[in-house]
Amino acid sequence: MDEPAFALDPIATLAIEELIRELRQDYSIVIVTHNMQQVARVSDETAFLLVGDDRAGYLVKHGPTNEIFTPPETSDPNPVSPAGSTKHPPNSSRTEILMPRTDFDIDLGSSAEVLPDDDIIVRKRFDLEEWCIDLIATQRPLAGDLRILITTLHISVELERIRDYAEGIAKISILMGDEPPLKSLVDIPRMAEKATDMLRCSLDSLVNRDVVSAAAVCNDDDEVDALYDQVCRELLTYMMADLGATRRATYLLWIAHDLERIADRATNIAECVIYMVTGKLSGANRETVTSGIVTHNPTRTD
Repeated sequence: MDEPAFALDPIATLAIEELIRELRQDYSIVIVTHNMQQVARVSDETAFLLVGDDRAGYLVKHGPTNEIFTPPETSDPNPVSPAGSTKHPPNSSRTEILMPRTDFDIDLGSSAEVLPDDDIIVRKRFDLEEWCIDLIATQRPLAGDLRILITTLHISVELERIRDYAEGIAKISILMGDEPPLKSLVDIPRMAEKATDMLRCSLDSLVNRDVVSAAAVCNDDDEVDALYDQVCRELLTYMMADLGATRRATYLLWIAHDLERIADRATNIAECVIYMVTGKLSGANRETVTSGIVTHNPTRTD
């Protein structure tokens, strides 16, 4: 049956569906339809098919209808939670590598612990993307629900890129080894603290759907950019004065670069939250929402 209730009024549709329920006691009935509500009402099994570039009829999912139309449960025993209550909170030793201290208390063990987490985060990203795509295909969400899923897809990418930067900092720390830093660290720890706080606040704003907090994260990005510029100027001065300091200065420049990019990614997450809540795309401009006032400022992406 191809679209058996197409263009029919509700009373006629009900009569068709009652006939299908009666006939399916003795016959196998195949229905082709775009009406998901009707599928949920009358079918025992459901198959979702898509049209591909080379042919039609790609099977996306097949199974009992009551399972297809039930949101999947996560198998992760530690699902995503507010940033302040994650398994490894942002101020734990797991993120200590992002906040080097001025006395340079070298902890290569913590740096080495960061590296195995790389594969875990990549797997979680792809699991999350598969879950969102499955929901979009089977539930056909609209409006706010669709924005939540689109935002989740974008944020999963941002978090995976932040993982890359954290891994980069850990690898640089291992390369530096027991060698003391070129100079006492002042601005880099401030960058680390601010970037970590921005990430925590952006994830909290996601959980709480807090547009004002998300806008505050966007505004904080300028502070990290200013610190990064200061670090670059200072380290370039060291390199010009002593060519032998180039290698150690370069290590610190890369750490500062990764921290600055973490802050930018946290800003992107905050912008995604603003889109999720308001439905307004910022595009090449940053939407800053404060007390009902929207202003536009340029932001960086890469």
